[in-house]
Amino acid sequence: MGQIGLLGAKARKDGQMVEAAKIFLGGSMAAEPKLAELHHKGVPLSDLADVLEELLVERFGARRRAAPA
Repeated sequence: MGQIGLLGAKARKDGQMVEAAKIFLGGSMAAEPKLAELHHKGVPLSDLADVLEELLVERFGARRRAAPA
C-alpha cells in the first residue's frame, strides 16, 4: 500500500535463477486508498540497491550523498 513496495520473487540473471524482488510504486493509504502498481517484475537482489537508488532520485527527488572518504 505504500509509495514503494517490495515482494520477494525469482529472476533470471546470467542464465541462472536468483532471488529477486518485484517493485511496486504508487500505493496510498490516504483518504482514497489505492494499491501500488507493478513497476519492475523481477530485480535480482544483487541489483536492488542500485535500482532503488535510481527510483528514489528520479521519482521522489532524493539526492545522492557524497561517498564517505
